Amino acid sequence: MDRTNGSGGVDDSRVAGISCIPMSNEAELEDFEDVTSLLNTAERKDGWLAKLRSSLGRWGNARHHKGFKRLDQTDDVTTDSVPFGRQAGRWCPEEDAGWVSRMFFLYVDGLVKLGSQKHLVQEDVWDVAHCNDAPAVARQFAVHLESTVDEVKAPRGRVWLAMWRAHGRAFIAAGLLKVFHDLVMLMGPYVLERLLKFLETGGSIWLGLGLASAMALSNVLETLSVNQYFHILFRIALHLKVGLVNMLYSKSLRISSTAKGPLQIFVVMGLLVRIVHFLPAMAGLSVTVALIPISTLVGRQLVKIRKELVKRTDARVKLCTEVITGIKAIKLYAWEMPYVQRIEALREEEVAQIWKTGIIGIFNSMIFFSGPILVALFSFGTYVLMGYPLTASVAFPALALFNLLRFPVMMFPNQITNLINGQVALRRIQGYMQAEEMEQAPLLPSVGPGEVAVRVSRAAVSWQPEGPLILHHISLELGMGQLLMDPWIQNASLRDNVLMGAPLDGARYERVLAACALLPDLAMLPAGDQSEIGEKGINLSGGQRHRVALARACYQDADVYLLDDPLSAVDAHVGRHLMEQCVCGLLAGKTRVLVTHQVQFLPAADLVAVVQQGEIHELGTYQELLARGVDFHEFQAAAEVVQNWWLAVWSNATSAAQAAGQLVHTHTYLAVYFSLGLVSIAFQGIRTVLLIKGSTNASRRLHSALLAKVIRLPMAFFDSQPTGRLLNRFTKDMEAVDISLAQSVQSFIMCATSVTGAIVVVLVVTPFIIFAIVPLSLLYRQVQLRYIQTSRELKRLDSLAMSPIFGNFNETLQGLLTLRAFRAQEQFSERNYVLLNNSNRIWWPIQNVNRWLSVRLELLGISVVFAAALFVAVLLPRNAGLAGLALTSALNLTGLMNWMVRQSTELEVNMNGVERLVEYTELPAEAPAIIPTARPPPAWPSSGAVRVEHLQLRYRPDLDPALDDLTFDIKGREKVGVAGRTGSGKSSLLMALFRIVEPSSGRIIIDGLDVGHIGLRDLRSKLALVPQDPVIFSGSVRKNLDPFDAAGGDAAIWEALRQAGCADLVRSLQGGLDAEISEGGGNLSTGQRQLLCMARALLRRTRILVLDEATSNCDNTTDSLIQTAIRTAFSECTVLTIAHRLHTIIDSDRILLLAAGKLREFDTPANLLRDTTSAFYGLVKDTTQLRNDVLRQSASASALLAAVQATGVSA
Repeated sequence: MDRTNGSGGVDDSRVAGISCIPMSNEAELEDFEDVTSLLNTAERKDGWLAKLRSSLGRWGNARHHKGFKRLDQTDDVTTDSVPFGRQAGRWCPEEDAGWVSRMFFLYVDGLVKLGSQKHLVQEDVWDVAHCNDAPAVARQFAVHLESTVDEVKAPRGRVWLAMWRAHGRAFIAAGLLKVFHDLVMLMGPYVLERLLKFLETGGSIWLGLGLASAMALSNVLETLSVNQYFHILFRIALHLKVGLVNMLYSKSLRISSTAKGPLQIFVVMGLLVRIVHFLPAMAGLSVTVALIPISTLVGRQLVKIRKELVKRTDARVKLCTEVITGIKAIKLYAWEMPYVQRIEALREEEVAQIWKTGIIGIFNSMIFFSGPILVALFSFGTYVLMGYPLTASVAFPALALFNLLRFPVMMFPNQITNLINGQVALRRIQGYMQAEEMEQAPLLPSVGPGEVAVRVSRAAVSWQPEGPLILHHISLELGMGQLLMDPWIQNASLRDNVLMGAPLDGARYERVLAACALLPDLAMLPAGDQSEIGEKGINLSGGQRHRVALARACYQDADVYLLDDPLSAVDAHVGRHLMEQCVCGLLAGKTRVLVTHQVQFLPAADLVAVVQQGEIHELGTYQELLARGVDFHEFQAAAEVVQNWWLAVWSNATSAAQAAGQLVHTHTYLAVYFSLGLVSIAFQGIRTVLLIKGSTNASRRLHSALLAKVIRLPMAFFDSQPTGRLLNRFTKDMEAVDISLAQSVQSFIMCATSVTGAIVVVLVVTPFIIFAIVPLSLLYRQVQLRYIQTSRELKRLDSLAMSPIFGNFNETLQGLLTLRAFRAQEQFSERNYVLLNNSNRIWWPIQNVNRWLSVRLELLGISVVFAAALFVAVLLPRNAGLAGLALTSALNLTGLMNWMVRQSTELEVNMNGVERLVEYTELPAEAPAIIPTARPPPAWPSSGAVRVEHLQLRYRPDLDPALDDLTFDIKGREKVGVAGRTGSGKSSLLMALFRIVEPSSGRIIIDGLDVGHIGLRDLRSKLALVPQDPVIFSGSVRKNLDPFDAAGGDAAIWEALRQAGCADLVRSLQGGLDAEISEGGGNLSTGQRQLLCMARALLRRTRILVLDEATSNCDNTTDSLIQTAIRTAFSECTVLTIAHRLHTIIDSDRILLLAAGKLREFDTPANLLRDTTSAFYGLVKDTTQLRNDVLRQSASASALLAAVQATGVSA
């Protein structure tokens, strides 16, 4: 998405929230997107003018320094001890700042200084100001919203009216401030005209000084006003995101362009009429008017394609979410490939839309870029063809005004489109808010034992008000008891690794750890450098593992170091530390060969070798290689500079010809000017096409590599990683690669080349300005470094603060029933406020730091403009053409320098996302899916015999074995029940059989073949499973049962459904096999999902079936159906039934009893029950005594009771 603000800045803005209205997850996410669209049209800052008035008397105070005295202190105050995350001693210095401090953002100095000196943590950042406190803002908006309930009947009226009541004064204040800014901005071209006429006609030096000072003063007022304007708008956004409980909000907040666009256009045209006369100005206006419908048409097409892109992205993200959350089932079923193919198909559709968006964006960019050129061409052409002389005092003020026209001409039609989109989004949001809510039931009185707690009388129930009934005429009474629900869960040593047997040198060891940025990590490990990091660094991140390996190499005081891309798995901050402190610091004086794909580190190299296709393509120093490069960005910038230079030559020639009484070859100058403009436009188009093509190819390859790696990661990785963090790689980071990266690269290169061109022009025309540019450049560099370091730290913290919001929302959706059952909605609303405040606590300083940067960089740019104006007015010969060229270039520097620094930071942030994606692609994968040299025979397994030899399994090396020295034999076609108490190792045996967790030692042999020697897909595809928690994916019934289309047709699927006892269920669904199942099987009961899993197992036609507590969540009817299917359809198969219900396994051929991961007993049920000392006998005795009534009702009760009675145990 575009991230453009009026001051040439880029602001990364996001918002999140949760909603408990009972709608589908997809509907909720769509409405969050609608709020995002709506925020493109609204900004707010409540009560700002009142605060400004109240602080007028305090303009000179320095109380903001007191705020930073508190900031530098350390407080041991936890979030839980202060309501809504507010921390004592972290007061927001903005609340104490005087108006001068607010205007120049002086109160931000302390944070910027601190961020440039240390690694920021959340406690270093200000607390949330009272006026931004999430509960207060949200409740205030809710009060305004509630007050409109009875006043407005239109669907849109309520929200719009509430927004106006809450934020109307702030909108008006922002609008007035922007009008003032636009009027001051128009003073610049006027003063420029007067200054150039002064140079043409001569006059007092004091007049020149006054005009130069007036130009600088107008720019200062423009800078201060526009930054205060955006400060208001970002506070509006902060309040809107909390008030609307939004998950995402717009990154572009320039709503007021809709209101101020027509005003600025007409004022500019009025000035043009005065400068270039009526007809030439109208010629330029005709081009402007002609571009508006073209821009509008392009904008509409862009909106349509963007909507399609959002649909494609949503479909891909939804499927990725299902795959990640259901990854265990996918691995057990060996379904990785079909789901990779489905995601890749959706990704190709998404990339096609990204490409279309880019192509339309090229036209949009061309209109934006070519508008002022065409306007200038038609205006100047008409002007000279009418016989007027094109002097510098006419050309360059007009050129400055043409540049002012660029943004409103482009944005006015876009803002009309945004306004329409905002209205559409508002209607959808209002419809969402009007959705029927669950009534808040009153608290029921207490009841005693034996009393009726729940009474249902002739109830009829459906999921939807008009939907089919799922319960008919239900009447029942329930006494007081206990409700048990599925739990809802909210998610060698390091020193030895470094030393590698070398003796410990304490001083060198500490230097190595510091150079490799490991000291902060040691502070987080439970035992410091004595912490066991486990096999493959299981409890370390990829970046930490890379740094440990680097530390190991550095500790071995060698002469030559071969560094194979140790910087790829770390973020930019750590990467810079490693480069400066380790590669170029600790290892200085050594020979270092660094392999890397990160070109930002190349300037530090003495020699650079570029390798392509296994050969050295280029060899030389960084500067030598850079000098050989070919870059269309340079061509485009050069063409633009030459075009303006030609205008100076033209105006000078006109003035000289007028003085000499000669004619000017107008057509020649006009043709050259037009040609240079076309060349500049052409290079702009070529540059954009190349960037879009390159970024699209990069994003496609990176997504494919990421998906292929993630789907093959071991299960231990998914168990240790929060789902939200992994999903962020496929959403936020991929969006950065898809859209933001290309934009930031393009903007940065464009700004860098334009800044370079402008500085060169100013230096050539006014060489003495070098004495001003050198010190200003040093100040610029100082500001830039402080900003980049602080901004990077704050954005890192912002990313960390956003993840809990996503996680909280995800957990709330998953546990919605539990929350309602425990009446915990208010508790989690308060928790959401805390998380929003934690996010706002970082986001608001980011915006303040951006304003801090904008003011300072623009003031430095104004200094360049003032110096240039001073030199051309006082020290240089009177050459109005070159003076106009220099001043026009200097005026452009003010915004370009600000934009370039912002874009460099944005580029770094986006590249951090790329680094995170690359880091995931380098994680160690599980065993290969297929080993070509060890493929099992096609008919394997033929009998299903299983032999386990001395099997040991650990989930982590530092944990006790879950299975220990397990040895047993299972004959082909034998039915074996696996029993044991909780934690005995039953499920671990399943994990070992399917190689979800690789055994530490021992082996499993199936029909004479060691399963550890074959590929995982070859193994898992030959085993059938009915899991305890049935996993159903969204999509058709057919795709859930047979994703490979390997069943042999619908007849085979229907037969499997019949055998599983759920054919009638599928027939009752609309569409039959093509009926759509909602995400997670939400439109099916647990028992129905279990039966579908049984049908899925039947279709695999394997010789081995594993049932993992398959009936533990089923009623007796479903249990009976599953047991019948096992006895009939799997009569020729080996069946392993893991169960804690003994009646489920009592009729097995043998019982395998586990205890603490060891084999306790393995014999027939009859033999075990005859032995009154057996552990199984004790389990059966306990069961029959406690649950005799249940056993008598089960399908296998007769076998159990007969066995029990045969042993003389009382039932």
